[in-house]
Amino acid sequence: MLEMVGLKKPPSTFVQELSISEKQLVEIAKALVMEAKILIMDEPTSSLTPEEINRLFKIIRNLRDEGVGIIYISHKLDEINQVGDRITVLKDGKFVGTKALSVIKVQRRNRPDDGWTRAQRQIFLYEK
Repeated sequence: MLEMVGLKKPPSTFVQELSISEKQLVEIAKALVMEAKILIMDEPTSSLTPEEINRLFKIIRNLRDEGVGIIYISHKLDEINQVGDRITVLKDGKFVGTKALSVIKVQRRNRPDDGWTRAQRQIFLYEK
């Protein structure tokens, strides 16, 4: 299972000897061993290098292709565009809406402060 997620360490390696990205891979492997159908990833790239992010995205795409559902929580829209199918926006803990990424256009514009986050404006005001 470790090889499946791209971790090239012997299974006898202690967790404290692993990098942050390797620890994340161990967690993904643990979920797969338990045959998880859904993985929740909360800001998984916050401590990763660009190379590690690319490796993680490849794993996410492979898991998605195998039918594993992934809830990917991030404030980085460029990442969501790379790994997502749909995007859901919450504001102040309340549901705002869900859209397929195929029907929105992420674009950056300066707007007056209308109480919406940049992500909300991009998603819900700039549809294709």
